[in-house]
Amino acid sequence: MDDNKTKSFNSMTNFVKIKILNYNEIAFYGTLLIMFRDFLKNNLPEPFLGDLSIKKIFHLTSLALHMNRFYYNGKIYRFSKGGPANVPLIQTLSEMFATQWQKSLRDECNRRNEFLGRCKDEIILTWNSDMEELQSIVKQIHIPDTSIEIQLQMASKVQLLDAYIENKEGLLYSRVNHHHGAQPYTLPYAIANSKAAHSHWLRSSLIRAVRYCTSVKHFNRERIYLEITCLTNGYSFKIY
Repeated sequence: MDDNKTKSFNSMTNFVKIKILNYNEIAFYGTLLIMFRDFLKNNLPEPFLGDLSIKKIFHLTSLALHMNRFYYNGKIYRFSKGGPANVPLIQTLSEMFATQWQKSLRDECNRRNEFLGRCKDEIILTWNSDMEELQSIVKQIHIPDTSIEIQLQMASKVQLLDAYIENKEGLLYSRVNHHHGAQPYTLPYAIANSKAAHSHWLRSSLIRAVRYCTSVKHFNRERIYLEITCLTNGYSFKIY
């Protein structure tokens, strides 16, 4: 085994969480469209996607962005950048930009045998150097005609989505994380066959617990939490 890789996670390793604060409004539409066009050209093996040419996809996307408007205080406005976070097109373009922005950071992490992962506007990575060096690397990342706002946090433990991750003296420890502000012992809203949906939720949650929990103790704690949730909402914890 490569000696450098065996030392890439040790008792001095920290976790860094990078939050992109303006994820859906980083760049003006013109800049995003250029990036979108380049993405299509560089990643499609042929100049067509199904029955649509790259040129037509680009023009349709440009039209959709141009017609992205909203009503406020008796007037109609047109977005010049950003848009509702639940619009799939805005999500896709933001994802493309974030992928492009993190490329040099990912390359640097690969060079150092560090781990890096991202989910939408949150990036997590391991780091074996100081915060000042990381900040210097991030500041050097520049994409013309864009303005990105980020928040960096570094510690021996981190919370990402529904996962809690910690470095315990060189040992990786993780478990399922329940946000303190969330209502405990609640089931997700289900349409139509709620029994089948919640049965699927229970099965998925148990699989998640198996993957997340590095100790039997915390897996059993999460299992009991799930069982109590089912019983509280009128279900048995039997998986149908």
